[in-house]
Amino acid sequence: MREREKNMTMTLENLTTLQTIVEEEVEWMFGDVVGTGQGIGTSDIAACMNACVPAVNGRFEIDLGIMRGMINDALCALEEGVA
Repeated sequence: MREREKNMTMTLENLTTLQTIVEEEVEWMFGDVVGTGQGIGTSDIAACMNACVPAVNGRFEIDLGIMRGMINDALCALEEGVA
């Protein structure tokens, strides 16, 4: 179990890289949706997560909980920018 925990530890560099990928993907997928008032559902979040994984390209393991939180934060920031 310790080995798995060690493998799931993300470095600051990896977190920064993932954050950039997430922000770009959220902007591309939802940039025009937020201003229209359309809802974003769980399947949309899953699609965004699935789009982020190939961009990492196996450089590091992704903690899905962290990525999901980053997507939610990026969506909130996008909504605040529109309001």
